[in-house]
Amino acid sequence: MSTRLVREGWRVTTAENGKVGRAAVAAERPGLILSDSLMPEMDGFAFLRTLRAKPERGSIPVVVLTAKDVDGDDRRRLAGRADRFLRKGQVGLDHQPGLLRPFVSPKR
Repeated sequence: MSTRLVREGWRVTTAENGKVGRAAVAAERPGLILSDSLMPEMDGFAFLRTLRAKPERGSIPVVVLTAKDVDGDDRRRLAGRADRFLRKGQVGLDHQPGLLRPFVSPKR
């Protein structure tokens, strides 16, 4: 996905887990966060909880990519913390930049 977004003109920073992602957001405010719900070290739920705990980070758009079924409990845990859910494999890589554009400018 990173390669596809870069090809489309997006500036992409990656993090291998939620803790690294949290540090990256603290170092430089992103225009959009793509987060997996299942990550090592700190899962996506904990990442979003800590992200949204800081008022200055509350307006960063977050799209959650997940391979798991998002059930009612998951939706309640993510309510108000994520702007959109995308199931991995549900949308092809060629279509994902278009789904993300409404959240942020590709040049950010």
